[in-house]
Amino acid sequence: MPHDEARPLLSLCMIVKNEAEYLETCLKLARPHVDEIVVIDTGSTDGTQDIARRYADVFEEIEWPNSFAAARNYSLDRASGRYILILDGDEYIADPQGWSLIRSILSERHIAALRLKLLNLLPLNSLVKAESVYQERIFPNHPILRYERKVHNQIYQNIVRYKNENGGFIIDVPVEITHFGYAHNYDKIIGKYTRRIPLLEEEYDQAANLTMKYYYAFQLGVVYFMLKDFEKAAFFS
Repeated sequence: MPHDEARPLLSLCMIVKNEAEYLETCLKLARPHVDEIVVIDTGSTDGTQDIARRYADVFEEIEWPNSFAAARNYSLDRASGRYILILDGDEYIADPQGWSLIRSILSERHIAALRLKLLNLLPLNSLVKAESVYQERIFPNHPILRYERKVHNQIYQNIVRYKNENGGFIIDVPVEITHFGYAHNYDKIIGKYTRRIPLLEEEYDQAANLTMKYYYAFQLGVVYFMLKDFEKAAFFS
């Protein structure tokens, strides 16, 4: 539970595949500020594993479970910290004062979630160079706090459930996560987004209601737009 002082304060949990380009930057910046690093590799072929092993306290290679939520939850099950921080392999937190602020809040208050400022860098030819949004990236290490959905995995509803049952604050913290995932070269974008299509189509076909069906249609439209298949993008949008 979050207030067990015998446990380390903060575990960084990551799932990665072919993230050698940015992973070392992420882990090098995080290592002085987290108590534990858990990295789960789902099939890298670019040397990501060697980078992860140099920094991780827990490192495992697993077969891709056909679900981002399942892979992420596997990483959460291996964390020992009182709180969990989620970062992807193409993200990092650079500001040492931001790290200090995170640890200060976690040490002094009962937290249901910290929402950090995700800065999405966009391709150089975009009209807008970056966009930002707050996301739930830090939460207690608790068994009900697990992700759902195969692609755009979500945890917010379970955070609300945790808060209702256990209390705690949900706080927006102006600490910036820099994300390079949308700014990759086009070949990498093709590989990254093509893999998502079967999962999104399955979610679309099995949607529980019209709202979720529209949501997955929108996400399919975004993927096809990123892949420059504008006919299919228009169909789903």
